Amino acid sequence: MANSVRIPADPQQSRVTKDLNENITGISDLSHANQEANAQVAEVSQDLNKNSVDLSQLVSRFKTQ
Repeated sequence: MANSVRIPADPQQSRVTKDLNENITGISDLSHANQEANAQVAEVSQDLNKNSVDLSQLVSRFKTQ
């Protein structure tokens, strides 16, 4: 059975680990916000497409010479 010795991390290593954790959390938060924004853009795009079809149908009622 091997014995393991635990050596405490130095303050710099602890700070780097904390910074990495904060950065990863920030990236995750931005990713979720981006996902929500993309869903909203998709919804607005569908609405615009429907409005475009509706407008095209209305315009086609006019007779042109």
